[in-house]
Amino acid sequence: MSEEVHPHSLLGRIMALVPDPRGRRGRRFPLVGIVAMLLLGALEGEGALRGMWLRGRKYWAALGGR
Repeated sequence: MSEEVHPHSLLGRIMALVPDPRGRRGRRFPLVGIVAMLLLGALEGEGALRGMWLRGRKYWAALGGR
């Protein structure tokens, strides 16, 4: 995991199990940040992927996004 996530946190443990399937050229955004953003959107009650993305965007800066 190249992103800075504490390895003993819940997100760190989950991300240690998930390989990054993107090619080197496709890694514009950190996978950890994207997954965390989608999880936060889901925790706010959104069920659709697009809805999770839209709700989770408000957390992007706090997650270290650019």
